[in-house]
Amino acid sequence: MLNLLMRVGVAARIAMALSIPVLFLLFVGAWSWWVSSATRDGMLDVRNRRLDAAVLALRMQQNVIQVQQWLTDISATRGQDGLDDGYKLAEENYQAFLSGLTGMDRLLTGNSVADAVLLKLRERVDAYYAMGKIMAAAYVDAGASGGNR
Repeated sequence: MLNLLMRVGVAARIAMALSIPVLFLLFVGAWSWWVSSATRDGMLDVRNRRLDAAVLALRMQQNVIQVQQWLTDISATRGQDGLDDGYKLAEENYQAFLSGLTGMDRLLTGNSVADAVLLKLRERVDAYYAMGKIMAAAYVDAGASGGNR
């Protein structure tokens, strides 16, 4: 082995001595690029899912507000003079809210805390909507005196 090194010129020895650290640096650089690329892709995925979840949460909030608004509307107008679309529009917004829950569940798959929160939210909105329909029906059927009981 030593004989082989003695036959190689000084320039070749220097080139071989420098090539090992250069190859190592190239390997480390390629590995760093790969890791940072995977990290960036993961961060973008999380950011996009969080953004989608935030937008969806705002839509769901609007749906709940609209359910209340349309049930209040039908209660106030008692469905008279063609103003009888409150139940239908409240139902549409309730269904849109439920679709939002499905979308949120899809976005937050594998998160047991989110699953529990979404289930509780579903239960509460179901109860909210059911009670809202009962109250609206009381106003429609018996007017303010019946609805205020």
